Amino acid sequence: MRVSYIRSLGTFTLLKVQHNSYRSTINLKAQIRTQAMSNQQMFLWWGSGSCPCWKPMIVLAEKGLWKGLPNKLISFDEEEYRCSDILAINPRGQVPTFKDGELVVNESNAICMYLEEKYSTAENRLLPETPEQRSTVYWKIFEASNVEIKVLDALAYYFYYTKKEDRNDEVIKEKVATAKTELSHWEKDYPALRKYYDTITARPSVQATWPPHWREGPTAENHLAAL
Repeated sequence: MRVSYIRSLGTFTLLKVQHNSYRSTINLKAQIRTQAMSNQQMFLWWGSGSCPCWKPMIVLAEKGLWKGLPNKLISFDEEEYRCSDILAINPRGQVPTFKDGELVVNESNAICMYLEEKYSTAENRLLPETPEQRSTVYWKIFEASNVEIKVLDALAYYFYYTKKEDRNDEVIKEKVATAKTELSHWEKDYPALRKYYDTITARPSVQATWPPHWREGPTAENHLAAL
């Protein structure tokens, strides 16, 4: 969970709290009333527990657009991301895949930026207004890719894709060390990371989009426990 939120820290969705001095929770009901019809032309294909999928879902919720939005939860185990509906508009066969009317927007950060530009109001803006403040957000968006590369791709996916009998203890030790070094940068820069995590977790947008299978409890070995 810490890894998921540090990676999400690189998105302006979760940095909103930091850059707006922990503003009080947005009145989502008021947004839903004013934008109720805006989401019916949208469609989102997504997978439970996927950080790339979760990011635009949180943005949609922050904009008051998630409730009632047409969507499909796909199964990674069944490789439903290769279904014809997705491949027709996303040849890479990846989720999230997003449509707003006839417009197709893929790649999670691109979806987030599109939603921010088109559906922002004074009450639900996620990006700071000045270029100087936004530069910090952009910086963290790209810096967070290091977490994906050094923690998720290198370590978590190693466990996921490598059979137990084929795992190498020395390789794991090296990957764990690399991951810890990366995470230490974030913990040094953000000493109140746990408090930040708790604040973000409590936001209605995060709770409304919480991955369904996470609510059911752990379903597999926690390969990142050593971190």
